[in-house]
Amino acid sequence: MPEAAVQCKDDIILGGPERAVELARRHRGPIVDPAHEDGTHDVTFVFRDPDGRAARAGLLCPALPGGFATLRPLGGGVFAGTVRISPDARVGYRFCPDPPVVTGDADVRALRESPSASRADRLNPLLDVVSIPELRVRTFESILAMPGAPAAAPARRPANVPAGTVEQLTAPGDRPLTVYLPAGREVGPARLPLLLLLDGQHEWWRAPALFDALIAERRVAPFAGALLGSRRFAARRRDLGGSPEFIRFVLDELLPLLESRHGLAAGGCVIAGFSAGAVGAAHLALREPDRFAGLIAISGAVAPEISAAAPRRAYLAAGRYEPVASLTERLGTALRDRGAEVRSDISACDHNTISARAHLAAGLAWMLPPA
Repeated sequence: MPEAAVQCKDDIILGGPERAVELARRHRGPIVDPAHEDGTHDVTFVFRDPDGRAARAGLLCPALPGGFATLRPLGGGVFAGTVRISPDARVGYRFCPDPPVVTGDADVRALRESPSASRADRLNPLLDVVSIPELRVRTFESILAMPGAPAAAPARRPANVPAGTVEQLTAPGDRPLTVYLPAGREVGPARLPLLLLLDGQHEWWRAPALFDALIAERRVAPFAGALLGSRRFAARRRDLGGSPEFIRFVLDELLPLLESRHGLAAGGCVIAGFSAGAVGAAHLALREPDRFAGLIAISGAVAPEISAAAPRRAYLAAGRYEPVASLTERLGTALRDRGAEVRSDISACDHNTISARAHLAAGLAWMLPPA
C-alpha cells in the first residue's frame, strides 16, 4: 500500500491555515460538509503541530483506504486533508507529525501501536480514553461521530434517575468484583436475571450509570450485574483466552457466590464482554450453554470451532472497520446452524469503547426486554 496524500477543499486552502484551524475549532474537530447524493460526506481533518516544527503530517483512521494518508501542508505548522466518509461512521483517528514513509499494512500497524508516533486531535473533545492500570498505561484517541452514527449509550445517570446499589467485593482468586442491583431491588423473593460482564471493572464502561439509565428508560428489564476484573495483565490474557481454570472458577465459585448472596434467577445468566472479554464470554457460553442463556460478544476474535454447542440466544457485534468483522459473521452463521437465535450488528465503527457501550446497550435491550 503506497503512501497517498489526500487533497483539501479549495475554500479551506484559500482561507489559509488560521481559517482552517478556526473552522475546525468551531466544528469541534473534523469539518463535516453536507452529504453528497450517495450519502457520503466530505470530512476535512485539520492538524496544527503545537511545536510548529513538523514538515509533514499524516492521518491514521480506519475509514481511509489503507488506514493512513498524508495531509496537505497549509503553512504555519497547519495541515489538512478532505476525505469522503460514510454517514453512519463512528471511528477513531490520530494525527502523526513527521511520520515515516508508509509502504504497507505493517507500517500502519506500527504507527497505531507506537505510543509516541501519533497524537489525539486537540480541537475535538470527543475522546476514547482507555486505562490499563496493570501496565500503568492510559491511551487517548479522538473519535469522529458522523451525523448518522447510532446514538451513543448513556455515559452518565440522568439527574432524575435513582442510583442502583453498587457493592465492591473480592472474588475468589483475588479478582475484583462489583455487584450492581437496580434501585429499589434489594435481595428478596423476586429473583433477577444476571448479567456477568467480563473485564467489567474498566472505568470506561461506566456500567452502573449505564444500567440505571437503561432500566429507568424501560429499554431493559431490571437485572443484576456482576462486573468481573482481573488480577494481573498476564493472568487476564490467560483467563479470557479460555483457560480451563478460569472456566472452573466461574462455574464452581463465582456463580454460586452470586446466587447465594443475591437470589438470582436460576439459568438466567447472560455473559458479555468486549474484545478479549468477548472471547472469554464466548468460551464460557459455547462450552456451558446450560449455565449461560445468552451471550453478548462485542468485537471479539471468536472462532466458531471452539465448541459445537451454542447458547439459546447470542448478540454479536463488531465494526466493519475491524479485522474481526468477518469472523463475527462466521460465528453468527455457525450459531444459527446449531439452533441459536442470533442477532448480528456489523456497524460502521472500529475498535473503540464508545461504540462498545452502544453495542452493549443494544444487546441488553434485545436480550432482556422489559415486560
